[in-house]
Parts: sequence; C-alpha cells; structure tokens
Amino acid sequence: MDIQLTEKKKAKIIMDYDFERFNKIKNVDGSEYDFINNAWILSAKYIKALVKELGQDNSEIIQMLNKANINSKEIQSDNTDSSTIKTVRIQVVKNNAKSLVINFDYDKKVLSTIKMLEKNNRTFNAKTKMWRINKAEVAWLYDKLNNLGYIDLKELEPFAEDGGIVEELDLNLFPNMTIVPKDYQVEVANLKINNKKMINALEAGLGKTLITVLAMEHIQKKTLIICLASNKYAWRDEIQKVNPYADISVIDGKSGWTTSNYVILNYDILNKYKEEIEASGFDVVVIDEAHKIRGVNDKGNPSSIRAKLTLNICKRAEYVFPITATPFVNRTKDIFNILSSINHPITKNWYIFANTYCVGDYTGFGISYDGSENQEQLTEKLYPKYMVRMLTEDKIDLPERIRSFVPVKINLKKYNKRVNDYLQNRTKFDTKSQHLVEMTAMRKELAIEKSKHAVEMVKNLLDQNKSVAIFTNYRSIVEALEKKFEDNCVIVQGGISDKEKHKRVESFQSGEKKVFIGNMEAAGEAITLTKASEMIVTDMHWSPIIMTKQVEKRLHRLTQTSTVNIRYLYSEEAKLDKLMIESLNKKLSDSSMILDGKKEEFFVENLSNMLE
Repeated sequence: MDIQLTEKKKAKIIMDYDFERFNKIKNVDGSEYDFINNAWILSAKYIKALVKELGQDNSEIIQMLNKANINSKEIQSDNTDSSTIKTVRIQVVKNNAKSLVINFDYDKKVLSTIKMLEKNNRTFNAKTKMWRINKAEVAWLYDKLNNLGYIDLKELEPFAEDGGIVEELDLNLFPNMTIVPKDYQVEVANLKINNKKMINALEAGLGKTLITVLAMEHIQKKTLIICLASNKYAWRDEIQKVNPYADISVIDGKSGWTTSNYVILNYDILNKYKEEIEASGFDVVVIDEAHKIRGVNDKGNPSSIRAKLTLNICKRAEYVFPITATPFVNRTKDIFNILSSINHPITKNWYIFANTYCVGDYTGFGISYDGSENQEQLTEKLYPKYMVRMLTEDKIDLPERIRSFVPVKINLKKYNKRVNDYLQNRTKFDTKSQHLVEMTAMRKELAIEKSKHAVEMVKNLLDQNKSVAIFTNYRSIVEALEKKFEDNCVIVQGGISDKEKHKRVESFQSGEKKVFIGNMEAAGEAITLTKASEMIVTDMHWSPIIMTKQVEKRLHRLTQTSTVNIRYLYSEEAKLDKLMIESLNKKLSDSSMILDGKKEEFFVENLSNMLE
C-alpha cells in the first residue's frame, strides 16, 4: 500500500486488490476509484474516516500519512467530521403486485446500490425521478442499504423478508441423535430453514450432509434427496444418526418406487420415476453435488436431462437445498442452473445474466458465454440470502496443505505426433467438440509418460512406509498403475458398484492397502482418504475447482493428522501443460473472487517464470 498527497489536496491510495479493504474504503464519503491509475482518490480531510474504517490497520495508515506529509493528527482534530451521519429516507410511493415504486433524495451510494440490481428488476422513470423495483429484489436491496448505516428504511422494511433467524433448531427435540453437531453446523442449518431456498457451498469436510439433515428434521415435511448413486446409503446413514427411526426409502432402478417421508434416489433414475416424483408433491428438495446440474447452453436452457428434470422438480417445492463445495466448476455460467433451482431473481433473464457476468464472445461456432466479469457484483448477489459459504481452515484446525508442481522429463515422441497431426487437420473440424477430442488425446499421451515417473515416486514413498493416493483422468492409466502395485493397491473408477467402492476405500483407510489409484470423476467426490498424506496427480482436470475443492479434499479434511503434500506432474517441454496451468490459474481466480471475495492462485508464485 502507498498513500500520496496530490496537488489538489487529495489522498491517492495505491494498493493491491483486497476485498475487505476495498469495501471499507467505499464506506468513506467522497471516495472514488481511478480505473486508469488503479488507485483510490479521496479528499485529504476524509482521512479521519478512512483511519476509522480500516480499524486495526490504523498504525500502517498513519505511517503512510507521515511519509506523504499528511498531518494525521491535524486531520483527526479537524472540525469537519467526515463520519457525520446524514439521513436519506427511502419512500415507498406505490405498492404494485410485483413491484414497488420508491423515491429518495439523491445519494450516490444508494444510487450505486440500486444499479447493482439486474436491469430487468429495476426501472428509472426520468419524468417522476422514481425507481420501480421488482419485489423479488427488495429483501436484497433492504439488506445492502441497511449496511450503509445512514438510510431511513422504515417504509421499505415491511416489504423485505426478514433475513434474520426466526426459527431456530432445538437440539433437545432430537433425543436419539448419536452425533453432536458443531456450533457452525447449527448456525448454517438455521440459515437454511429460514431462507427456505439456499445454496450450501461449505468446503468439503465441514459436514454439509449433517447440516441439511438437521434442517430437514426440523422442517418435518416430505423430502426428496437427489444425489450420486454412490451416496444414497451414506445419506440414509446420516439421517439415522439424527433420527434412528426416520421413515426412509432408498430408490434404485430395479426394486421400484416406494413412498416415505424421506425418498433418496440418484440422478440417473430421475427420468424413470418422474411421474411418481410429480405425484408425490415433495415439499423439500435436496440437490446433493449440485454442480452435476450445471449444464446450460448458450440460450440459457438446461443442456442435460438431469438438469432439466431437477429444475422442474424444484419449481413446486417450498424448500430447495442445493449442496456443493464447487458451484463453479469451469466457468461463471456453471452457477446459473443452481441459482435457477432456488429461484434467484438474477436468473429471470438468461441474456442479462450472461452478458453481465459471463462475457458474450462471438466465435466461429456462434456466440459463447464462457468468460467471467463483474465478479464482485455477482458476489454481492449471492450473499447473505442465497448462499452460505465457509472455508474448511476457518472452522477446522487442519494440518497444512502443500501444493507443488514437479517438472519431469518425458518422451514426447507420441505427443508431438498428435500435435503435428492436429495442426495439419484442424481446419477440417466443424465443431468445438472435435477440437476438444484432439486436445484430450494430446493430454492423454502426456499423462501416460508422466505416470511412469509417478510409479517411481510412489515406490520411494512406500519405502518410507507412507500411504499414497494417485489421481488421473484416464481409465487406461488407472489400470496400468494397478498392474505396477498389484496386491498393495486399490482402484476406484467408473463401473464399480457402490458396495465395492465402499469396500475398497475401507481397505485403504484401514491400512490394509498402501496405494489408492483413482479416476477423478469416480473418486474425486464423496470419499475420505485421510490415511494418505501424499497425493500424486499425473494429469490435471479441466477444472481447477474439481482439483482444489474436491480431489485434494479427499485427503485434506477432518480426521487428517499430517501435512498433506500434493504433487502435480508437468512437462516443461510440452506447451499444452503450460497452457493448462495458466488456464487453470485464471479459472480458479475468477471463481474464488465470486465465492470468497479474494483471488486464489492454482500454481506456486515462481512457476510462471519456470514455464516461460
């Protein structure tokens, strides 16, 4: 951070992006952001308010003021008190069926807050100087204006749903519960109960399933739980920890439909039982691993049957609880269907959402919305009413997680041949999928060669009596690695039954087998591998979120007692590996800005120089 005094007696504050500090600076009257110079500008007389807003950072600010020849003591004793509260009154002029017409004396911050609403949810009448606000956005607007601290909101308050806790869990009502929930788990359950439709985006390992069960047991209404096939019985077991006598049906594709207070079924059989689901009239719908419904085309329609069916089911439910640690898998648009499931106001118009947050780009295949922008604005739309987010390290005292990138020398002959063939023939491809197939083939050739180094690394770790987890995207590599370790390993990939998957994981967790080999799609979610503190990744997933928030979290979670070392193998000589890492870093930065209000980098700081 640096503070300079300009010729016009203004303070120029230059600092790297920091979500919390930026929000505090915004609260100072007259503060403006200079996009050209990437600096905050405010009148020197308002430094007192700045010092007050930044709180514990006071000493650093005062040092900067002295360096800039700004007399902080003189400013603080100035008769001009920049923190004086001025009252702005919001008047409700008209109450229509779907909207409110409001009026207020001009105030820059109030105006900026209103303009953060989607364009289809707010309209300005230039003649009357009044705003028409969609009622679906009133609760959000009330919350944001209330945070400013100087707005009179008495007239708006009756139209804003109470975002506070009205209903509270009473754990005494669960006398047979065999598990003691943590305070934060009760807190999140209360949020879900009161908001009714809310995304649970807590990081892996914080007990999202238990939290949802607590909420469901409090609500006591007919509930449908949609999850992965491998998670169905885990959901049953978690419900029974809270209520051993719960009425539960676990549905599969063979035994047929049965009705209970809790009905649990997997995504794959939604279509088979869609009539029974509709007839049952579920009041509560839980969407586990909700990122599985992310598919949306460039017209805003669900691009998968599971997404379409799930969204139709949610329309009729009073409570909808999507659960996912990774609401963004690859792109900002990944969250659109999840937000649609909870009827978020910003999903009313796909094109406004897409052009505001996803960057429309005209390609040779038509318009594409694969980009990301206005992340901070989208963050504001998610919290606190529509999504709850907590980081594992903030709630659980976990050992350190060390992510490193290991360069390996490999034979590039087959990879180079693939690259040359692609370059010669790419003009013949008509669709993006054809290009993707070729890129995947190149990545696989690299993965095969890198897996040979993984074998030697694993053998070295076994000599140190350590358990190791290896992850890859390719079935053939899983099977090749299995042959290298034979009786000392277990594998988990697609096609393995839920019962057998559970058996293999237990064999690894018990220490019976020392090597776990997993396909990222089949083994990257919903299992615990904390027996290992060493992970080797032979090839990276297209999504950094899948790797950092799912795959890595198989080891770095509750019950882990050792520092977790995660090694990503890459080739310095293969340009595709460099492009992958750079792309993953950008995607992770975009998603973490939206979810957590700060940038998170995928690679270590000096890796970019190594790859140049």
